[in-house]
Amino acid sequence: MTLCYPIALSPSEMTSEQRPVMLKAGAVVCCHVFGVIEHSGIYVGDDCIIELHGSGLIRPVSRARFLAHRSGERIFCATNDIGQLIIETAAIDAAIAAIYHYRDYHVFDNNCHQFVWQCISGAALEVADFMTLNQLLAQRVGHSIHWRQTQSHTVD
Repeated sequence: MTLCYPIALSPSEMTSEQRPVMLKAGAVVCCHVFGVIEHSGIYVGDDCIIELHGSGLIRPVSRARFLAHRSGERIFCATNDIGQLIIETAAIDAAIAAIYHYRDYHVFDNNCHQFVWQCISGAALEVADFMTLNQLLAQRVGHSIHWRQTQSHTVD
């Protein structure tokens, strides 16, 4: 039997959450892209997020660069219901090992969410969208996923 966990708080520029979360290495992060979709990556510490770019290049970028040329002004991270970060330490090494490799990028069949899930789980599943990534994360950790705004500074 597959359990289904709701996404309790989707990424939102307007949230009742008053305290942003401090990022730590291994956090799953996301931002908005032109108000239509979300973009995800793995925070590996030292102001560095590993992302799969639309060109197919897996690259390290700063938090500012992660947001550049996208509509979102904030980075959100996956947490539990009391605001504790969901940290995937194995994803750090997997994401770093993938830097400067290319993938045959496709918005639905081989995208940033699939890259993030592969870093976390080691499984090359098709992750077509942000909702699917959330469902997989929730199943992995055993509770719903809350997306909370990050603080401007980090703990590495």
